Amino acid sequence: MTHMKQKGFAMIFLLVGILIIGVIGGIGYQMWISNNQQSDNMTLGPNGLLPTLDPNNPVELDTARKLDLVSIRNAIEMYAVDHEGNYPNRLSILGEPYIKSVPKDPVTGKDYSFVFTPPDRYSLSATLSNGSTFSIYDLVTEDQIKSNNN
Repeated sequence: MTHMKQKGFAMIFLLVGILIIGVIGGIGYQMWISNNQQSDNMTLGPNGLLPTLDPNNPVELDTARKLDLVSIRNAIEMYAVDHEGNYPNRLSILGEPYIKSVPKDPVTGKDYSFVFTPPDRYSLSATLSNGSTFSIYDLVTEDQIKSNNN
């Protein structure tokens, strides 16, 4: 008789364990479904990673322009490392592995301004929503500008 009680206890213990696992799995499934529904409502940009910019929000557009210039500068600097310190003389020669594609102005679709001054100077600039110009320079020139402003 004792032997049967142990088997009965083991069976109940097993059923309770399966029930607990089922409840936890059900809660996890509901959370997963909820997260998927939230992400389905988000509009993603062309690269699939960032939300689409609101064309009526100048702050978003200007932030995108500034981030684009930083990305381009990073690609230019990586290019220079691979080419014995020489900068590209035009943005169109940048590509893989430095940058997937050279970003363009989010409103006009035109290239950003790039001025190369041989042998080792360049500037990038974008016109912001308020008409002012935001510029990024090569790292040497940028260090000189910072030291002159201090």
